[in-house]
Amino acid sequence: MNRKQFIHIAGSAIVLLANGKILNASNLPGLPHENILFRFAIASDGHYGEENTNFQDHFSTIVQYINNDHAHHPFRFTVINGDIVHDDKSFYPAAKQALDALNCKYYVSQGNHDHVTHDEWKSIWGMPVNLDFTYKKCAFLVGTTSNETGEYL
Repeated sequence: MNRKQFIHIAGSAIVLLANGKILNASNLPGLPHENILFRFAIASDGHYGEENTNFQDHFSTIVQYINNDHAHHPFRFTVINGDIVHDDKSFYPAAKQALDALNCKYYVSQGNHDHVTHDEWKSIWGMPVNLDFTYKKCAFLVGTTSNETGEYL
């Protein structure tokens, strides 16, 4: 299963944000709210630095939506799911600064447009390219889908 298939399947149980668009699963009809153990957000494919896009506005919108929802219905964490920048690692400082405005803990995964080595990734984000963590009795795996040149693994 690739990342896009996972997001499509998991989308009804999570908050999904991408390029300034939002699908808030907590507003979907028929979703039982009484048994929710915890909430988390996933944002994907921000492509900071992509030409002919409003990438700064997209990141600002993502952060604003997550922070606003977090203030009313707290998230335990957010996962920024790959393609944080668009092919140019010089955009990482600005992208990280934008994401550091999130009011909840966040984790990042490397996508095929995030062209940096594993060591550079760890230096930028303070976490490895592939990581795992637990919350309550749930295990989470956050991993890359490509190498530093963008080739899919």
